[in-house]
Amino acid sequence: MTEPHILAYIAGFFDGEGCVMIGVSHHTGTKNPQASLSVEVMQTDIRPIDLLYKEFPSDRSRKPRKHSMHWKYKRVYAWGLCGERAYLFCKYILPFSIVKREQLELAIKFYELPWRNPRARRGGKWSHRTQEQVAIDIDFARQMKEAKHNAISH
Repeated sequence: MTEPHILAYIAGFFDGEGCVMIGVSHHTGTKNPQASLSVEVMQTDIRPIDLLYKEFPSDRSRKPRKHSMHWKYKRVYAWGLCGERAYLFCKYILPFSIVKREQLELAIKFYELPWRNPRARRGGKWSHRTQEQVAIDIDFARQMKEAKHNAISH
């Protein structure tokens, strides 16, 4: 378990540089859109990214890339998690978060919906969901967009 002072630093860093996402996509061969949780940080300084990889390992490559959003195409390092690992990350940093608290709480509620039981998805299979469940997932994605807009306007 990561020490509280490290979690507090990571939460503060994530509040400023991180992104919580509930994405909705329609995969070929599936009847309904699928919603998924992910978290991501992009940064030109590798040191906080290294700390994130150490405390919350990710399968994402540490290889830097050039990013057009940064002046003069600076080298950018990225870290991210999806699914259950993103959910656990959100739970760990929530007590220390200020700016992204509402988004983290929403992400946790989204992932704790009963049809998102990790045991039901072993082997990478999508679970069959009702139209009502799909509508709830899509509504969570909409709420996340609103929470991001609210955070920007404060």
